[in-house]
Amino acid sequence: MSDKKKKRSLGGHVRAAFSEIPPPEIKRTLFRDFADIKEFYLEEEQKNRLEKMRPISRGFYLCGWLLKSLFFKLTPIRRLLLFIAAFMLILENYEINFGTFGFTFNMGNIGALILIFILMLELKDKLLARNELAEGRAIQMRLLPKTSPKIAGPVRPIK
Repeated sequence: MSDKKKKRSLGGHVRAAFSEIPPPEIKRTLFRDFADIKEFYLEEEQKNRLEKMRPISRGFYLCGWLLKSLFFKLTPIRRLLLFIAAFMLILENYEINFGTFGFTFNMGNIGALILIFILMLELKDKLLARNELAEGRAIQMRLLPKTSPKIAGPVRPIK
């Protein structure tokens, strides 16, 4: 198989994506990302309550609070889609019969596709916000003068 075909295959994309992350960095990144999630979604009162709990209780409460916070930060339509996806993941197989003709839906797969769709929408929003910030930064940089202005008078140190 040629190098071009390897790069186009799904396996090639997966290998390329994970080859950029050295194994020791994976654990560090996951812990940092989890800490960022807790910082973003949890309020100070919840963090204080978690510190006083036993480890097992802390895990259950943390999962519940994070899921609740995530759910309410979504738009109403995305909340509905998330609820439908969770329901479909629980249902798994659903059979429909029309007399002698029948077929089975794998609802779990459809639920997983809906979850991927929600993730794609959230990522799109994040990338749009990043682009808007970059455009705003570029506009602000164009507003700055090319050279520092010369100001008459004695120069005093800033305290």
